[in-house]
Amino acid sequence: MLERQRLIELYQQNHDKKLVLLTASAGYGKSTLMSQWHQYLQQQNINSAWLTLDDDDNDSGRLFYYLHHLLNKNSNEYHPLKDLRKVTNWHAGILSNLLSNKGAPSVLFIDEFEVITNPESMRLLSMLQQRIPQGKQLVIASRTKPDWGLTKLKLNNDIFELSDLELKFSTTEATQLGELKLSGSFNESIAIKLIEKTEGWIAGIRLAMLCFPRIEDAHDWVENITGEVDEITNFLAEEVFRHLGTEQQLFLLKIAILDRCNNSLCEALTGEPGAQTQLESFCEKGLFMQPLDMQRHWFRLHKLFRQFLLKKLKQLIPQKVAKLHHQAAVWFNEKNYQLEAIHHAVAASNPVLAANILEQSSQDLVNQGQLKTLTALAAQISKLHTIETPMLLTSLCWSHIFLHEMDAAQERLQQLREIVNTKNCSKQFISTLTTFECLFLVIKDKIPRAAELAEQQLPNLCEKSHFERGVLANIISYAKMCFNQIEVAHQYQLKARAAHLKSGSCFGLAYADMMGAMQAKHQGKLLQAKERFYDIGLGEDYRRYDDPQAACEVAKSVTNGFEVELLYELNLLDQAQVLLDKYFSNAANNTAPDMVIAAYITQARIAFVTGHFHQAYGFLEDGEVAALSWPMPRMLRDVRWERVRFALCKGEIDSAKVFAEKTNIDGTFVSPDGYLNAAEHNNAPNINALRIAIYTDDISNAISQLTILIDLAKNRPCRLLILLNLNALAHYKTGQHDQGLAILADAIDLAAEMGAVRSIIDEGSELIKMLSTLYQQWLDNPKVANKKRKDYCYLLLEASGVNVRTDPKIQVINDELSERELEIITLVGEGLKNDQIAEKIFLSVNTVKWHLRRAYEKLGVRSRTEALAEGRRLGLIE
Repeated sequence: MLERQRLIELYQQNHDKKLVLLTASAGYGKSTLMSQWHQYLQQQNINSAWLTLDDDDNDSGRLFYYLHHLLNKNSNEYHPLKDLRKVTNWHAGILSNLLSNKGAPSVLFIDEFEVITNPESMRLLSMLQQRIPQGKQLVIASRTKPDWGLTKLKLNNDIFELSDLELKFSTTEATQLGELKLSGSFNESIAIKLIEKTEGWIAGIRLAMLCFPRIEDAHDWVENITGEVDEITNFLAEEVFRHLGTEQQLFLLKIAILDRCNNSLCEALTGEPGAQTQLESFCEKGLFMQPLDMQRHWFRLHKLFRQFLLKKLKQLIPQKVAKLHHQAAVWFNEKNYQLEAIHHAVAASNPVLAANILEQSSQDLVNQGQLKTLTALAAQISKLHTIETPMLLTSLCWSHIFLHEMDAAQERLQQLREIVNTKNCSKQFISTLTTFECLFLVIKDKIPRAAELAEQQLPNLCEKSHFERGVLANIISYAKMCFNQIEVAHQYQLKARAAHLKSGSCFGLAYADMMGAMQAKHQGKLLQAKERFYDIGLGEDYRRYDDPQAACEVAKSVTNGFEVELLYELNLLDQAQVLLDKYFSNAANNTAPDMVIAAYITQARIAFVTGHFHQAYGFLEDGEVAALSWPMPRMLRDVRWERVRFALCKGEIDSAKVFAEKTNIDGTFVSPDGYLNAAEHNNAPNINALRIAIYTDDISNAISQLTILIDLAKNRPCRLLILLNLNALAHYKTGQHDQGLAILADAIDLAAEMGAVRSIIDEGSELIKMLSTLYQQWLDNPKVANKKRKDYCYLLLEASGVNVRTDPKIQVINDELSERELEIITLVGEGLKNDQIAEKIFLSVNTVKWHLRRAYEKLGVRSRTEALAEGRRLGLIE
């Protein structure tokens, strides 16, 4: 038996409650848990008693007799009220008085309460729970919740309730049970899948383990767990289904086709009124029915129970299955739940209905960024029916292109061209095809040509083609940014934003807003870019959508790859990880692959700098597989160069050389003069080639090339910073230490102006040693460096893991507070906490803490209170 320590501890915390109520469906381990509680009490020498009810206890006299006998502890005594027919307060008072006696049990356990249906027996137990003496406890386990007034107990905090939500197994418990019951390893991933399949239903888990074949078959086994497994089927048939009346059985069978249901839908399928009463009744009786909302409008069946019912439905009334699905499709469509309507139309073998419904909602799905959903539904329909309608084909073409599914996109586009050739099509429809051509060029990394075509096409678009206008304007905006024509890029970004606001597409709006954030980053305004990224999905325009939360989810998924890349540069690793955890899964399914791969690279970088090297290389492998699958030669090259950089940082020069030889990817686009892809500031081919040349001692040639590239990059701060770092490192490695340090000082100035961190410290240990040398020189000669430069160097060293404060060569001198330190101390004086300060001035919490520590050292204090007092004494703050 697996000890449920988590729930035993919960019971210990609630030992003073008068009533403990366990209500859940069959197989959730209520009796087992009570048994463990009972055993715990015995170990504590606490007197307790146990009564398991059965059908005979619906005789109220018999029930009274058993309770009296149990509480009196006198097996020979016969109570004259054994033939009781009418329960009164006096009878309950007798039992309550017995429970109050000194030698009486402190805790009374009553199991299988659900068997009680006789009103008098129920009345006796209800009166008893109302008269539980102080210091005594009644513990009841039941499949159904007692119809008692528990308000007083709740108001007095005298009741502790557990439902199936608390009783179901956790992943940890499933793992422990697997290791206990089965030989060999039972890892967490298997346990997670097992919990997902069974929803933590303990009986389901145990029954599934009965048919567990061999430990090496674990993955196949857990995937095949359904409500149709014989052991599970037999349990549900014996313990649940056979106890229901014919009407209830038929009701459940008919609604088993539904993922969720409500009163109106159930009545449409069953043809009978009163469905709400049935649904509520099933919930109360613990029949694997759960409400999905507080108002109890929507309900759902447990997965395994629903699968069991579906199997029964196909066995007992197979002729009804298609009709039920059709009725569900009609109902869902009428109520504007199109996705569920399509699912049921396909299940009803009615692909024409499914295609018609999908066409109605296809543009909305594109606008909402639900691209995979649209293409997956279309794939289901296409197995039964050829999709030929222009609107649906157009939406599918949009989706396939955005997802870089080129073969499918070309197939849909060819169908659209055939329609244009054979039918009299509108100008708006024809112009859309040209927009697709622009996007095909973007996917092939031929962005300048795509922008040229977009500029030609934009004036010719129909006035109502808002989505197309937004797409073309975004393409032009990006190209102009890559040519460093920032003002023109900004104007087109505004046009794209206005168009997507009119189109109602939160998906397109997020792209336009992301373009604005990228332009700020391109100019080196990283904190401004961070603020703009943060607002995407959360600003006022996104709150105007019917479902603001869904709009936010879509927008954050669109921007995920590039936003976390920026947060990483700012060394806000925790914030980046939070966004990855929250949005990456959806982003990987519904956004452009270049952003997905960018997110893989950022995840790899976070893992690498936190010392999780194996995990870092795993993320790079994921990114490489993705780049090969789409395919995306430029992104494939970026992923492979990142592996080279990791090897260089670890000092594995030979491995870096081998990796570098594998980065020559065919099919990349040769850029025109003045053009530099905005996504390639860190991973441009010439930068990567120079980096490995410097580390492999081909330095003189690298320096001459760097001089040229630095001159060309003066208006591209992000690229310039990388080049300065490499130039500083190259000079230092050739023995030109002073010149190398001077170049690095310029890089620090630029980084401080931008807010950049990782671009410097990720260049490796040698550059970090140079930072330490510079900082020491500036400490020894305070007049050589200005305060801002020195402070930022300190921040970079701290971010790289150098313990500046304890290094005997690096000592912090007393000085005036910097503007930032004074600003933070002032905000502390206003009562703000570190996280609130960080959010207000766009810094990480760690950076705020760093500034505070510096301020404390300068003020000669050790705490916030002392800092505020000293600051006020000196007149620095009010």
